Amino acid sequence: MNNYKYFEQQGNMFHLKANNNSNMMRIVLCITVAIAAYIFLPKEKNLGLFLSLLFLVFAVVNWLKTTKKLTIDTGTKTVMGKQHVLSSEVSYPFENFIRFNVDVHSTNFVKTNHVAYMVFDKNGKEKTITLLATAFAAKPAQDVINEAAEIMGFSDEI
Repeated sequence: MNNYKYFEQQGNMFHLKANNNSNMMRIVLCITVAIAAYIFLPKEKNLGLFLSLLFLVFAVVNWLKTTKKLTIDTGTKTVMGKQHVLSSEVSYPFENFIRFNVDVHSTNFVKTNHVAYMVFDKNGKEKTITLLATAFAAKPAQDVINEAAEIMGFSDEI
């Protein structure tokens, strides 16, 4: 039995560990900015109200990120994922797996975030399941891919 940093094993099921600390920090920050904008910005043009509502939307988006679920079932050889509590669960068999991918986003030549995901074929179309999104660091994105590949038995192919 391996100790994985990003996955938690329960029998044949490997659940992606929730890293909700950063999301919770962003939620608190967004709510704090919303309150500050509402209190301290002038009321005449409703700018404070608009910015408060905008940051409350950001807080809700970050809360939705905390409800993400991903399970790799080595018994049935399927990957099940749910992006957030409002989305439906999707399931893909291992044989429909195409590749792992890391998207790098940059601003003014500075790499700002990396998104690691799995790509599956579903009826001739590529479908993705996000594994991890990181800010600035590429190593965690590669590490989660390495662990998922090992769990799925593809580690020799990467």
